[in-house]
Amino acid sequence: MSRPIVVVLGLALVATLLLAPTVPAAVGPAPVEAAGFSFTPALLIVPAGTTIQWDGVLFPHTVTTAASLSNATNGIANDHNNSDEDPDTFAALLPEGTSLSYAFTTPGDYAYYCELHRSLGMVGQVRVV
Repeated sequence: MSRPIVVVLGLALVATLLLAPTVPAAVGPAPVEAAGFSFTPALLIVPAGTTIQWDGVLFPHTVTTAASLSNATNGIANDHNNSDEDPDTFAALLPEGTSLSYAFTTPGDYAYYCELHRSLGMVGQVRVV
């Protein structure tokens, strides 16, 4: 193949890759363990589209979203009755030996806590980039 043809084909390939629409691939599940009185990891940084899976280990727990990490620490939950307006708000019971999964599609910081053990510092955060 002559050099000009190789250059043209190479440029066409680069242009195709640069102009092709990108769709974020679903990623996950990324595990978070709810064990004892903590979520591990306490901060999880993931790309948009990632499914987080909370695994209940030792004792029942909840996964309750809050507007900020400060609100989670202070036990101020999101208004879970308005979940139609903000689909990333929820409160769910996580009995021992069960799992809860949720896909985060919008970049941002999502704080959560365990309603049963928040006073013991059981808070966490998902940062979606």
